[in-house]
Amino acid sequence: MKSDDEKPVFLLKQAEEYLDDGGELEIRCLEDPKRVGQNHTGLWRVYVVKESEPEKVLVAYNSVKPRDLKTLNSVASIVYKLNLKNMRVPMYKGNCERWTKKDFRDA
Repeated sequence: MKSDDEKPVFLLKQAEEYLDDGGELEIRCLEDPKRVGQNHTGLWRVYVVKESEPEKVLVAYNSVKPRDLKTLNSVASIVYKLNLKNMRVPMYKGNCERWTKKDFRDA
């Protein structure tokens, strides 16, 4: 299995076209969150998964490194930018949640 640094990548603005093409977005918890002051810190990453293709990892604009979401606020920001109806976040390392086209507000 390839590390995230070796996987194909996608930008946030490409997410909808992957969903239109039958893919799903998956958010994975890579580190258990901890409460630090008023924030919850952890580590999450977003992927595009499609049965017949290698998965792709979300990267920041002008980068090829995976975009690490380190707080619940950063996860909420991605959910808002994607125009999703609900925020479902895995809260334990190894867990994931998937979003499909029907999870978008405009679907």
